[in-house]
Amino acid sequence: MAHLLREDRLPLPFCGGCASHSVTRMLDRAMESLGLTGLDVCLVTDIGCNGLIDQYFDVLSFHGLHGRSITYATGIKLAKPKLKVIVVMGDGGTGIGGGHLLSAARRDVDITLVIVNNFNYGMTGGQHSATTPIGGFTTTTPGGNLEKPLDICQAVISAGGRFAARTMSSDKGLSSLIARAISFRGFSVVDVIGPCTAYFMPRNNLKRSSELEDLCMRLGWKTGILREDEGEDFGTRYASAARKGGGRGTRQPEAPLDPASQPGLRGRTEIVIAASAGNYVRFAGTALAQAAIDAGGFAVQKDDYPITVRTGYSVTELILSGSPIGYTGADSPDVVAVASEDGLRKTSAMLASLKPGALVIAEEKLGDFAAPAAVRRFPIAEIARTADRSLVAMVSAALISLIAGTVPPGLLRHTISRLGAKAVVESNLKAFDAAVSYIESHPEAAAPHAI
Repeated sequence: MAHLLREDRLPLPFCGGCASHSVTRMLDRAMESLGLTGLDVCLVTDIGCNGLIDQYFDVLSFHGLHGRSITYATGIKLAKPKLKVIVVMGDGGTGIGGGHLLSAARRDVDITLVIVNNFNYGMTGGQHSATTPIGGFTTTTPGGNLEKPLDICQAVISAGGRFAARTMSSDKGLSSLIARAISFRGFSVVDVIGPCTAYFMPRNNLKRSSELEDLCMRLGWKTGILREDEGEDFGTRYASAARKGGGRGTRQPEAPLDPASQPGLRGRTEIVIAASAGNYVRFAGTALAQAAIDAGGFAVQKDDYPITVRTGYSVTELILSGSPIGYTGADSPDVVAVASEDGLRKTSAMLASLKPGALVIAEEKLGDFAAPAAVRRFPIAEIARTADRSLVAMVSAALISLIAGTVPPGLLRHTISRLGAKAVVESNLKAFDAAVSYIESHPEAAAPHAI
């Protein structure tokens, strides 16, 4: 198998003697020994000296924010489980993304993390990092570091990680160790101790890589494979749970409709549903958004509620479109449904600024409000009470579908049947059906509104 390192782009950009030289070469050998092609691997990096590595490999790659590469890698692996996802980052990025490190180890995502640990921030001026030893001299600890250093391997093991190893960048067996980590099914970490010849080594009067090994011994940091336990990784558990259809109380979902069989969505439609906490506003919004997607369209949903969560208003803002959505703000909604006093107080300014062609669907018992738009009042609370008095948001969503024609009512009902736990789905379907029955028995209220 050919090397994946781009020889045509050499030399590497690192300082002379930098550990990143060795890690780059050994990573290439590791992938070659495993017979991996460029399409088998996704290399994930972030900011820092090691963030330069990905451009020198002929593989899939993703470069992101400092300290966040583990999160990107997690998403990539879960979306494309057949890929070998490898993260290369420094001790600086590891410290910044410490929470991500622990979560990935605890979750046991099948990604490999290779850390080039040189005890400082090498790209940005030699500041101290989470692994700088006590007494270490850096630009931000000129009198010697006072903080205990983070033992990355022990942190990973403590969080539940099943593969953790540490070695030196000068180790001739580094490529084999990296290959072993890549082959491991689960979260694996290789902590590679190596020199920063620009900052840490000169400031701490260190001349040779062997002195870094002595430093590790003084810190009590063992080298070699510190843990290697077989087990079931998160991706495998996730796939198994998905095949079983969820947990207790989950309704067996109906199959999604073929988008090709559905009427296409019109242009962009902006919708707001406003009610109170406990009215399942977010569920109603999700149902409309998912129905648009089921029709082969696009949707954006934003939810708003106060810090109290279980009291006060609850608002969902939607954009449904037959074409990709660029701007995601609903500056002038086409349809606003207001189903409670809390919702009215929250949206009163919005209602007053609506365009004349907009539609307002309002609970009939609400007080007067200013709205330069078409206003239709319905006994929303009474309709909901036939199913569950709290489900005024779903009644509102159904009325929007029936009157404004945003998504076909039949499609919306089918979509509702696929969302959430059994009890929630069944009660919302009853509320939807109650709205349909009301419109059928009140033909004067069923006149469509052209948006």
